[in-house]
Formats: sequence, structure tokens, C-alpha cells
Amino acid sequence: MDLASRREVEDYFERLNKASPVALRQIARWGGEGLDTLQIDAIPMPTRFADLGPFMGESRTSFALSIDARREAPASTPYSVGVVLSGAMRIHDGSGERVVTAGQGSIINPSDLERTFIEAGTHLVEFMLPKAPMLSLGAEWAPGSLTGLPQFEPMLSADLAQRLLFMGREAARSLPAAEGDSDALFRRWIELISLTLLHEQPIRNAVKARMNNSEPPPAALRRALDFIEAHAADDIMLADIANAANLSISSLGRLFNRHLGQSPAALLRDLRLDRVRDELRRGNAASIRELALRWGFQSPSQFSQAYQRRFGEKPSDARQRG
Repeated sequence: MDLASRREVEDYFERLNKASPVALRQIARWGGEGLDTLQIDAIPMPTRFADLGPFMGESRTSFALSIDARREAPASTPYSVGVVLSGAMRIHDGSGERVVTAGQGSIINPSDLERTFIEAGTHLVEFMLPKAPMLSLGAEWAPGSLTGLPQFEPMLSADLAQRLLFMGREAARSLPAAEGDSDALFRRWIELISLTLLHEQPIRNAVKARMNNSEPPPAALRRALDFIEAHAADDIMLADIANAANLSISSLGRLFNRHLGQSPAALLRDLRLDRVRDELRRGNAASIRELALRWGFQSPSQFSQAYQRRFGEKPSDARQRG
């Protein structure tokens, strides 16, 4: 799409704001006379992820653009990886504002985004990473170390940004008009990009990262974690964990929240879900219901919901792959 006048640009954003009311897109400042242009190239997702919108977009603007969140993006909205080729953009979330300049990149969860400001004369490439593969790979890559969806540090190093841009463009090239093997090839590229981020980009909600970024963990915390690891399959209560750590239940909760950012019960649940997934993929359980009960999940429906939130797939999907 190549828009060459202010009227065309304004009409385009008016239509876009109506079609996608999650954000309000406004011209913040026009460029010089005769430079009111917008060029956009977009590549759609493959059939499997078609409901998530475009996969990759490349834009060139002659004007400054402000994008303000009008309401929180749906939880299923993919991660956005943006690389600035020229110009600059500013992104603002709950933790502050960051400036992304030429050669740099960012990864953000649109659900956390408050405002984006794109400077006039910016050439930007953006591609979207579906969250379901990221959830599944995160649990497989580092069992027990992530508490739900990875919360990446938003700023990418220049080197990582350029490598992700290369991989994103290669993934886009695997989307020819014909379906078939190209769908599987695209998924492999998405897995490669996701694994690269999981391996190289700091993750705020990684248990190990939180422990490493705080003061040395107290001996009581280590005792509690060792007890949970050793007795995850047993019918243990908070009082049992607190006794193993030589703490009261309230002190145990404060200790976990301070050093790990989650409760003992949440960490135990995540560890049990990791163990369930491992058994499903090995085909060790007679039924999913039996496996859920054995690992302390009394309600099959609640177990299924917790499993999908953690891994982005149904328990039956893991069994089929196993």
C-alpha cells in the first residue's frame, strides 16, 4: 500500500481505528510539504494462525505517529518484534519509556503496551510471534523456571535484533500462496525464533533470573524449594513446606513473594504441571484424568484450564506428539 497524500493517510487511519479499536492511531506531526506519504507492505499469517492478523509488516512514514492503547489487547495477541532500520520510535509500558533507534529492536507483549511514538522519517519492520508456541517451548526449554508466559525485557541488543530480523524475513519467505509443507516450515522458523529469544533475551519472570538478581537466597528458601522438588508428587500442604523451611506459613509466603514473585502454591502447581507434561509426552499414563488426579489436580476441568494457560496447548496435544 502506497499512500501519497494527507487525505489518503488520514482516511486510512480513520478506517484502521474503527476496524481495530484496541488502539488509537493519530498523526502527531506532519512532515515537510509534499512529504505526506505512508508505505506499508504486509504478509499474512499462515492458515493455522490466520485469526491473529498479519505476520510481518514493513512501513515507511514521512510523519510522526502516536499510537495509544485504548484498552488492553487480548491475551492471545502475539508478541511484537520491531526493528528500526532508520529513524526512531519510543515505546511506553508500565515500567517506563524506551527509545529504539536505527539498528536496534524491541520485543513487547501488546497487552502491556501503553503508547508507541514513531518519529517522522522512520523505516520500521515488525513481525508477530504467536504465544502458543512460545508457551510450549518455554516449558520444554526450561521446565519449572518460567511462571507462565515469558515476560521479556523489551530492548533487544543490536546483534540479536538483526538476527531476529533475518529469521523473521526467512519465515515470511516460507509463506507462498500454496498451503501444505510451507505451513510446517513456517512453524519451524517460529520455533527457532522463539528458542533464540528464550535462550538469549533476559526474562523478567524466570525463577532463576529473579533469584540471581536479588540478594543471595536465604537458606530457608533453599530448604523450601528442595522440599517442593522432592515431594511434588505427594499430598503436601503449605504447612508441610513451612515446616521444612522452619518458618511460619505467613513468613513462607512473604519469602517466596520477595525472592520469586509468586506463592509457594503457585510454584508447586507449575512444577506439577511440568511433571504431568513430561509423563504425557512419554505416554506413561492410562488416562489424562488419572494422571491429573495423581498429581494433585482434583478437578479435570480446572487441570485442563491450568495446563492450557501454562503450555498453550491441550493435554491431549502433548500425548499425541509423544
